[in-house]
Amino acid sequence: MAQELERIPDYYPIDSATKEQLLSSEPYAYLWSIDDPFDRQMELEQLRARGKAIGVSNVLSLWTAFERSMKKSVPVENEKATNFLNQKLDLKTTFEANDGGIYKEGEVACYHPIMPIKRYQNVDTGMEKIELAYKPNQKWKTAVIEKSILASPTKILQLADLGISVTSETAKKLIEYLQEIEALNYDKIPTVQSVSRLGWVGNDFVPYSTDFKFDGDVAFKTFFESIKAHGDKDVWLKTMQEIRQTHSVCRIVTAASLLSPMLEWIDSLPTFVHIWSSKSATGKTLLLMAGASIWGNPNPGVYIQSFNSTAVANERIAGTANSLPVFLDELQLAKDNWGRTNFDVYKLSQGYGKGRGTKIGGLDRMETWRNVFITSGESPIVNDTAGQGAFARVVEIELDEIIFSIYKGNKISNLLRNNYGWGGQVMVEGMKQIGVDLIKEQYNLNLKKIQETNNDYQDKQIMVAAGLLTADHYARDYVFGDETELTIDDLKPFLVTKKSSSIGERALEITRDWIASNDRRFGEGSNLPDLGFRDNNYTYIIRSEFNKLMEENGFSNRSVLTEWDRDGLILSEVRKSDNKKMFATRKSINGQIVYMVALKHSS
Repeated sequence: MAQELERIPDYYPIDSATKEQLLSSEPYAYLWSIDDPFDRQMELEQLRARGKAIGVSNVLSLWTAFERSMKKSVPVENEKATNFLNQKLDLKTTFEANDGGIYKEGEVACYHPIMPIKRYQNVDTGMEKIELAYKPNQKWKTAVIEKSILASPTKILQLADLGISVTSETAKKLIEYLQEIEALNYDKIPTVQSVSRLGWVGNDFVPYSTDFKFDGDVAFKTFFESIKAHGDKDVWLKTMQEIRQTHSVCRIVTAASLLSPMLEWIDSLPTFVHIWSSKSATGKTLLLMAGASIWGNPNPGVYIQSFNSTAVANERIAGTANSLPVFLDELQLAKDNWGRTNFDVYKLSQGYGKGRGTKIGGLDRMETWRNVFITSGESPIVNDTAGQGAFARVVEIELDEIIFSIYKGNKISNLLRNNYGWGGQVMVEGMKQIGVDLIKEQYNLNLKKIQETNNDYQDKQIMVAAGLLTADHYARDYVFGDETELTIDDLKPFLVTKKSSSIGERALEITRDWIASNDRRFGEGSNLPDLGFRDNNYTYIIRSEFNKLMEENGFSNRSVLTEWDRDGLILSEVRKSDNKKMFATRKSINGQIVYMVALKHSS
C-alpha cells in the first residue's frame, strides 16, 4: 500500500474511469489522500455512481477493504488499551484512557470514559456514523453521531448537549483521540448496515428485517420505533373485523393503509385519502387510529402525526415513513390566520422533497417516498382553485353521519391503544409470497373493471381505486381473514370525474357566477360599461379584468383559457406580429383596439 500512496494524483478522472481502473487500487488511494471527510465522501459518491454505470457494483466494499488495509499500516508508538469499567470493547490507544478520564501528554481529551463501539454505514447514502459509548457518571450511555461532527472542532461541541464533556479547549484533543482509536481498531469496531427510514430496502422491509439499524434523526426515533406489535393479536384482529363491517369508509381506510407498501410494486405515485366532516364526533380520528394500528402504535403523536408542522417537517415524516402510510390528523391546524390551508398536496404526491444546501456547501440528502397519506380534518384538503393534478391524487370522503357511537368509539379506541401492530408484517410477508407479478396482474384486472364501470373517472383516480381494491383483495386473505369486501360501489361516491376535476370547468362556474352578479356592468352591443359587453352568442370581458378575476380566485388565466379554447368556449385570434395565439379577440372601443375574452353563452 505504501507504493500506492507514493503515486497518488492530485486529481482522479472519476467520470471517465474504466472498469479495470475501478477494480485496481488507484481510485481508492486517491480517496485516502483526501483529508476533508466531506470532500472524501462526495468523491466516493461519484465513484459509486460511476461504478454503477459501468457494472462495478461493489465500489463501496472495495473502498472499505482499502481503508481497512491502510489503517492497519498506521504506525503506533506507546500503544496502550482502554481501561474503562464495564467497557463494551477493549480498544488500543496511545492515550491514558480509564475511569478518571482520557489524557495524553498532560492534555485532556475528555474527563470521563468515551469510546466508539459501532460503525453505521447507511445503505441509501453510503454515509458513515459512529456509535459512541460514554459514561459521564456511573452509567454508560450511547449516541449515534455523524462522522463530520467528530472531525470538526466547532461541530463536536454539539456533543455537550448529550452530556459529553467537551469544550473549545478540549475539542481538538478529543477529535485526535476518537480519530486515532477508530484507526487503530478498525477491525475490532463492528460495522453494521443502517437506514434512516422505514419500508423497502431491496427485498427486505424495515423494521421487520433485523439486518438494519436506525441511524436517522433522533427526532424521528419515536416515530420509527412505533412500528411494532403490541398487546393481544386476537383482540386486535376481532376489533378490526368489527370496524371493517361498520361502514364502507372503514374498509377504504384499511385498504389505503395496506396499499402503501404496494405502490412501488404497481408503479404508482403517492396518493391521499382524506376524511373530513364539519361535524364533530363523526369518527375521523378513530378511523385514522384503525388504519395506523395495522402497523404500530396508533396513539396520536406517536405514529399518527399532526398537521401542525412545517413543509420541511412533512417531507421528513414522509421520507422516514417511505413505504409505510403517513397519518396526519386535524387539517385545520395547517390553516393560517386568514383560513387558508398551508399544505401542498401536489408537492407531497410527487414523492420527493426539495433540494436544500448544507452549511458546508453541497446538497443535503433529498427525501424520497412512495406511500399513501391518510388524513383527516373539518374541511376538504383541496379547494376549488387547486390544479387538476391535486384533485386527481386525492380521494376525499365527507362523513355526513356518526359512524361510531360515543360508547362504541371509546371502547374501540381503548382496544386499539393497547393492541396494535399485528397486520403490517403479515401483509409484507404475504406480498413476498404472492410476488410482484401476481399483484400487478390483480391490479390491472381491477383497472379494467373500473374503466368498464365508468370511463369518465379521472385516470389517476382509476389507478388509486384499483390500488385500493387490490390491497383489500389480499388483506382479506392475509391480514383480516374475513369476507367483508371493499367494492367498486363503495368507492364510486368518492371518485372524481375528468369534468369535475378540470380546472377549466371550475373556473367556468366561477366566471359565469361573476358575470351574473355584475350584470349591470356589462352592456349590450357596442355599449361598453367598465367590464365588457354582450351580443347574441358571447360575453366579451376586458382581458385585464378577466386576468384579475382569475388571480383573485387562485387560477392561472393561461391554463384556464387554454382549456376553454380546446373545448370551443372562447374566440381566439393569432397575433400577426409573432404568430402567437392570444386566446382572446380584438375589439374597437371608442377608437381603441383592446383584447377581450369572448366567452360563449351557456346553452
